[in-house]
Amino acid sequence: FSWTHETVNKSSFGAVQTAYQIIVSSSLAKLKDNNGDVWNSNWIQSSNMQLINYAGKPLVSDKTYFWKVRVKDEKGRISVWSKVAQWSTGLLQSADWKAKWIGTDQIFDPTVADCNIWDPWLRKRFSINKKPDRAVFFLASVGFHELYVNGQKVTDDVLSPAVTDHVKRARYVAYDIAPLLTKGENVIAIWLGTSWSIFGPYIDKSRPNTPIVIAQGNVGGQLIKTDESWLTHKSPNKLLGTWDFGKMGGELYDANKNITDWNLLNTDESIWQPAVVYQPDLILSAQQVEPNKVFDEIKPVAIVARPDGTYRVDMGVNFAGWTSVNVAGNQGDKIESWEQLQFVI
Repeated sequence: FSWTHETVNKSSFGAVQTAYQIIVSSSLAKLKDNNGDVWNSNWIQSSNMQLINYAGKPLVSDKTYFWKVRVKDEKGRISVWSKVAQWSTGLLQSADWKAKWIGTDQIFDPTVADCNIWDPWLRKRFSINKKPDRAVFFLASVGFHELYVNGQKVTDDVLSPAVTDHVKRARYVAYDIAPLLTKGENVIAIWLGTSWSIFGPYIDKSRPNTPIVIAQGNVGGQLIKTDESWLTHKSPNKLLGTWDFGKMGGELYDANKNITDWNLLNTDESIWQPAVVYQPDLILSAQQVEPNKVFDEIKPVAIVARPDGTYRVDMGVNFAGWTSVNVAGNQGDKIESWEQLQFVI
C-alpha cells in the first residue's frame, strides 16, 4: 500500500506522519462502515507511507478488495479517511486453474523456409441469465493473442502477452469483459499469433510447437474455460520466416481467407473444427508489466520509385509497428514489403 499527504489548511503545513491505520474490506459497503473484515492494521507507529506490506487474512483468488487509510501527525491530530481504493487478485494457486491448454492440429515444420501454421481463431458460445457486474477473464498464451467478446476487441493492447521465457512459465493477463457481455447468448473469441510458440529455445518434445492458449473466467456464476468444446478455424494470417534470428520474416495476410464475422455470435460454425487439447508443463503466473500499446502514427519522410519497379519508403525513424498502405489492384495480387537498413558506424 502507498499514499501521500495533502495539506488542506495552513495550520497543518509541515505536519509529519507518526502513525497510520489501514482497513481492508471484502465489500464497499463494509468499508464505508469502517468494517475491516479482511484486515484492520489498527494504529501502527511509523512514518512510512510507501510499499506497506499487507498483513491481513489470506486473500482469495479472483476477488476485489477495498481499502482506505488514515494517519496521525506529531501533534496527535488524526486525518480523515482517504478516498476508497481497490485491487483485484489473480488466480493465486495452480489448483485454481480449471481450464485446459488448447490449440489446433497444425504443428510447426522446422524444415520449411516459411512457417506452415496459419494463425488460429478459437471461439466459444455460452448463455447467461443476466449481465454480470464483474467478470474477469484470465488468459495465458504461448504465442501472441487478441481477445474478443461479441465481436469487440476487449482492450487496445497489442502483442500480448509481454515477452517472457516460455521454457518454464507462461504469463497470464486479466481482462475485464463484463462491459461487453449481454443477457442471453454471447461469444468469446481468441486470435492467436504463432510468434514465440516456435522459437528455437522453447521447442522441446514436452511442448507443442504450435500456438496454444489457456483461459477461464467466472461469468455470472458460470465458469467459462478453454477445453475441447471450443472451436477453431484458420485465420487469413500466417508468419513468414521461422521466428528465429535473421528469419523473423513478417507476416502474410490472405484476404480471400477472411471470415468477417468470425468473432460474432451467428457465424457459420459448421466449417469450424474442435480445438485440440495440449498438456505443456508450464507454470502460470501473472504478467507484471504494463501491456504494449500503439502510441503514435508516423508518416513517411520520403517515397522513392526505383528502377526495378519497387518503392523505397523512408519512415525517418526506426520503430516497432505495422504499415498501412492504400493500393489498387486485382484479386490475387500480392504486395511484398521488407526492411532495408543502412548502418553507419
